[in-house]
Amino acid sequence: DWYLHPESHALYLRDVGYQANSYSLIRLSRDGEISEFLAHKGFVNDGSGRRISVDPWHFAVTDDEQYVIIAGDGSLRVHTVSSPDTPPTEIDYPQPYRDFAASDLAITSDGSAIFVGLSSKNRNYGIDYQATVLEYTLADGKPELTTDFLTEWPDDASVPAPTVDVSADGNTLAIGEYRELEENSSRYTVLGDPVTVRTGFAGIQILQRLGDEQPWQRTGRQSLNRRGLLHVPDNPAMGNFGLIRSANGVQRFSIDFELTPDGQRLRSGLELEKRSRTETIARAWLFNISDGELKVSDRLEATYATTHTYPQPKAVPVARLSNDGTKAVMGWASYVAAIPSTQPGEVSLSLSFFSTGKEVSPGSAQVEEH
Repeated sequence: DWYLHPESHALYLRDVGYQANSYSLIRLSRDGEISEFLAHKGFVNDGSGRRISVDPWHFAVTDDEQYVIIAGDGSLRVHTVSSPDTPPTEIDYPQPYRDFAASDLAITSDGSAIFVGLSSKNRNYGIDYQATVLEYTLADGKPELTTDFLTEWPDDASVPAPTVDVSADGNTLAIGEYRELEENSSRYTVLGDPVTVRTGFAGIQILQRLGDEQPWQRTGRQSLNRRGLLHVPDNPAMGNFGLIRSANGVQRFSIDFELTPDGQRLRSGLELEKRSRTETIARAWLFNISDGELKVSDRLEATYATTHTYPQPKAVPVARLSNDGTKAVMGWASYVAAIPSTQPGEVSLSLSFFSTGKEVSPGSAQVEEH
């Protein structure tokens, strides 16, 4: 992932190192000046060739470009953009979450409110799944923990997902969730052997408040009516190209969703439907937020079709919503390995553009302009 600042046109992107893993964030100014912000202790190639695991980390930049905020392994760091060589202000996550993975990060436009999604690293097919979202306030470059949403989560047969987004003013918040959890020992297998998994209905909650000093109020929620596995976001720090083999019924509705800066529209995460070995559909929903309630306005779909059956293509769906919520783009990035392997593989990107805004009922045809 990368970020282009709209005013300075500075480009923020991950520095890629050994095995295409990323350990630091690079700022490339319009004049070509490079600054580096360390996010993870690097790894020196020992020559063994073994796969190196890197803990996930996420970054965000304030609108005034005063701060770069990095949520990584064990702590939240606040870097000053103008002084990249100065050690960041750092605060450890609370003790119960010290060994959790940083799964998501969202900030208000000025960085005064920071939200970090955390998830347990050992989830055991969802049986040991744990997640929370932490809220921090930032004053004079120093973060302070104010809310642990897991401790305030309602006792309503749901659990939080480690995913979050916030409006620019910090008064509308979206947090992922899973509802009606249950264990299943008959449907899923690993290498042909049955495994016990935990499943649930993926959903998103909307919370709102009247001002910084006011408590959060849950005002609306939506969820898929299809039960699926409990997921966490992919690790953006590891060089896997997002290469997931599309599986039937992969429901990531509560992962990688987007809230518009004004807090009035929401794009859900993606659901994948595999029609055949060569065709997979990615699907997302758009919601209007009115008085804190979520109302479906559009359904977006993008189909990945290929003629390759061997080697099997690896593909990842992509989706983004415009800041005003009236336009969306959705599609697929894919990679097909070459045979023989000494030849370069084939990388492709297909995108569809959508004009949104009509209010529709769930399950109706998508509104789109190609």
